[in-house]
Amino acid sequence: MFPKLYRKIFYTLFFVCLVLVFAIDVTAITVVHKSTKEYYTAMGEQKTQQIAKSCAVYVDSVLTTVSALPQSEILLGELVAPSGASFTAMLDGICNYARQIDAITVYAVNGNVYSSSRIDPIPFSALMQNAEIADFVRSDREFFLSLRTEQISNIYHNAVYPAELGVLSCVQKVYDSESVVGYIFADVLPGRLYEEAIPTADAKNVPFLVYGGKFFPCERNASFTQVPVPDRENFVFCAECGAYGFSVVISESAESCRADMLSMDLITVFGSLVALAIAYFASRYTARSVTARLDKFLQKMDEEIYRF
Repeated sequence: MFPKLYRKIFYTLFFVCLVLVFAIDVTAITVVHKSTKEYYTAMGEQKTQQIAKSCAVYVDSVLTTVSALPQSEILLGELVAPSGASFTAMLDGICNYARQIDAITVYAVNGNVYSSSRIDPIPFSALMQNAEIADFVRSDREFFLSLRTEQISNIYHNAVYPAELGVLSCVQKVYDSESVVGYIFADVLPGRLYEEAIPTADAKNVPFLVYGGKFFPCERNASFTQVPVPDRENFVFCAECGAYGFSVVISESAESCRADMLSMDLITVFGSLVALAIAYFASRYTARSVTARLDKFLQKMDEEIYRF
């Protein structure tokens, strides 16, 4: 009896439900995407800070080990009054003590050079061609961390070490009274930090040890020519390694984040379809109930009219 009214009630109710479900969907998806991205960002930043701290602790350990060398009276006596003694065994022992040091070289100001067994040291004059090392030598500082890919001694690990892979040199001055009598260079290969301080469990994460806008190459970042920046495909996290002048950058694939977002989107859409199905039948039931009551009311009026 009231088909137009039935359709009007049904379409109105269903349209209101459709708008509400759509609004809830948009809000839910936006919030979920933001929360998921924030979660992955927070986890990535925390992990990168932990890695940077591990690298700083590694360098701290090397500096602590090297700082004990000037306390050796035998070494100090040799630097002050050369006797031709060899310190290879002692330096090898230090290299293998606690944190691994790849090579140690001691340069005496009188020109003598003492080194561990796995290194063919370059002349001190070659090191002085590096502006930062030269500035340190002329300064009053006692410690210095040199990060470079030039003026590198030949370090042997079954083959000559490629200079382009770089080196971290923990440098310390050796004093006799107040006069400098030598310089200690404790070399750590960046690959050592990549192996021991940076986790390798997730092959999709690419690490970078960055200094001065450049980075030390390794097998995992060999395909990169520059430090990456964040984009739709990857997160990029950065953390400073203490006050040592370098930082850790981790490029992490956003694939897992996108997969989690997609899963939540599918759940949201499924829930919306269920809600719309319920809204469809509820709207039909409501429209039918209203028109049915009107039909009964109209029928009673007809009966009353017929009685009169």
